[in-house]
Amino acid sequence: MKSRLKTTAVKQQGMTLLEVMLALVILATSGLAVMKSASEALNNQAYLS
Repeated sequence: MKSRLKTTAVKQQGMTLLEVMLALVILATSGLAVMKSASEALNNQAYLS
């Protein structure tokens, strides 16, 4: 029983592939939103000039 407790108490190190992919999706989505917002702001500024 003690050996079973020891193996389950080992800490997980690092990140899984799923976590990395999810972080990349979130980062890419936020980057696209920023780029779209900047593009629209430049288009509006050119329209007003």
